[in-house]
Amino acid sequence: VAPACRVASASGFGDQPPGGSALIVQSRWFASALDWASTSGKRVTNNSNSFSSSSTVTSQYAATHAAGMIHFSSAGNQGVASLNYPASLSDVMAVTSVTSWGVQTNNYGSGLDFAAPGLDIATTFIGSSYVLASGTSVATPYAAGVAALVLSVDSIFTNTEVEQILRDTATDMGAPGYDTTFGYGLVNAAAAVKLAMKTTELAWSQAVVPGTLAPAAFNNIVKTASYEFAKILSGASASIAGVTVSSAADAEAMLNSSLSQG
Repeated sequence: VAPACRVASASGFGDQPPGGSALIVQSRWFASALDWASTSGKRVTNNSNSFSSSSTVTSQYAATHAAGMIHFSSAGNQGVASLNYPASLSDVMAVTSVTSWGVQTNNYGSGLDFAAPGLDIATTFIGSSYVLASGTSVATPYAAGVAALVLSVDSIFTNTEVEQILRDTATDMGAPGYDTTFGYGLVNAAAAVKLAMKTTELAWSQAVVPGTLAPAAFNNIVKTASYEFAKILSGASASIAGVTVSSAADAEAMLNSSLSQG
């Protein structure tokens, strides 16, 4: 999905027994892995495992998300109306999987964020080989890769902005709008990158408009207005200064008004 992005592995698990195939997780190991990722400047994490809830891990997910990271985790393959931990956390994007014909047979429920391809996905395997795998474990890194693509457009995007771009551009599935079977829909890499590029282009095009606002406040107005304007150009309605607009002309007028006030 994002072949030019750098990938790093942080181990939160261990073999049991040593050298065996069963994995065990220690909450302090997993929390340390998240902390290392955050302090070393990583922006996106993927976890394709589940385990018993831990206050240590929950706190570390909250702290690293507050520090700017974007987290993804697999919803689970049991086909039940609940999300596995840590996908169930509010600071983690929960991802379920769908087949190429749009069937979802894995975990679902309140808090589910996205669906992603999860049938016969080629992935690395022991012994430097590749296998075809299915389920939410292979769907989740697909969604994480789309987040990385958005950040590759412009790393200035915050984690909450990237998450919102993914929500706004996901392909709706199932019941109209958000639902607990597919979340906000199937992550759409092309649409997400397109919206990110339009947002960035609009922000840069207005970056030298004279005004009296402090740079930080001015940049916030530019980025917020530009993002909503970019949604209009991508065919969606948007809200600028609390007003819902649905045409490019109206959005441009609102954008210019916000900038002129600076």
